[in-house]
Amino acid sequence: MMQNSYTSFFTIQSNGINEMSYEDPACVALIHIADFRDPVWWAAITKVISKSENENSIVKPTLEQKREIYKRICAHKMLDSMNGIFTSEFDFIEVSINDIDYKKSILDL
Repeated sequence: MMQNSYTSFFTIQSNGINEMSYEDPACVALIHIADFRDPVWWAAITKVISKSENENSIVKPTLEQKREIYKRICAHKMLDSMNGIFTSEFDFIEVSINDIDYKKSILDL
């Protein structure tokens, strides 16, 4: 599997200060990163917004959905680094892009 094939299923962007956004066809998640300069990022999901036509509103993600958002952020980060991320809900997460199933939207999990 090619490492960049995930980009047709989801994207991750940063404001360069302390926030990332994860986006797939169903939702946008905003993630606070304590300090991008740290080798291991401390990450916390602050908001998940549904992109459904019926509702463009904040949704409460399940634990499985949160874990998957963190895994996808970590896998994206590990394309350029050997370090994972740390979260308050799941502690340390370390996963490569080839070890996740990224073809489903987060809200479909």
